[in-house]
Amino acid sequence: MDVTRSADGTAISYSSNGEGPGLVVVPGNNRRAHHYDAFVQALPGYRTHVLDRRGRGASGPQGAAYSIDREADDILAVAAATGSALVFGHSYGGLGALHAALRRRFDGLVVYEPGVSLGGSFDVSWLPEFNRRIAAGRRRAAMALFLKRSRLAPVPDTVPMVVHTSLTSFWTTHRIDG
Repeated sequence: MDVTRSADGTAISYSSNGEGPGLVVVPGNNRRAHHYDAFVQALPGYRTHVLDRRGRGASGPQGAAYSIDREADDILAVAAATGSALVFGHSYGGLGALHAALRRRFDGLVVYEPGVSLGGSFDVSWLPEFNRRIAAGRRRAAMALFLKRSRLAPVPDTVPMVVHTSLTSFWTTHRIDG
């Protein structure tokens, strides 16, 4: 794993593989660089650089100022460190890639299942409560609400909120190293 520094000084680790034009791969939520090994192997002809997002692997913590802008900073830092002009983002990593592309023109950008709502396709009625929880410093409670209402948790959204809270507590206390 190589390491670069993001705009705020946070260490961002990434693994590189292959030969050819540089391609930054941005994992989705609850994923690490190694989860994309098979994906990278299916891309002969590219020099891939799969980053470990903040809070994962050897990358630094998300920190109090964490935001989608920090995610974009991290992607831009890896692109600059590797000389890459191509970006692929999956899920939340796709949202980060889109934000990075607002600040830098890439030769190529591909996102798969980015976390965006197009024309109301995604129920966001829970966002005011989510924002209230964040503002009150209740980050785990906000994440539990996100998991339940976005239906992105690996359990049915019909399970009680305590299950989503337990998942959030596990993920935030055990870092995403699996």
